[in-house]
Amino acid sequence: YLTVRKDENMIKYITEQEWLDHFANVVRAAMKRHGYTNKTLAERSRLSESAISQYVNARQMPNLRAVINLAYSLQLSVDDLMDAGGRIK
Repeated sequence: YLTVRKDENMIKYITEQEWLDHFANVVRAAMKRHGYTNKTLAERSRLSESAISQYVNARQMPNLRAVINLAYSLQLSVDDLMDAGGRIK
């Protein structure tokens, strides 16, 4: 679960790693729901298997192209993938 912090202006902040963990969890859950392997998702999203592995293991920040392609491939909205409940601090 995410540790959401609030600053003096009541803006919620999360760490970059917390955001990466959220993103990885959403991608893994959608992959499971569709029965996709890393290879299958790589082919459908036109991303490399290496990139998919990095994303599902919360080791790399995805770029916009990756987020959009993953959203379409996993039948999710970009918001589903991106919104972890706070700004990255």
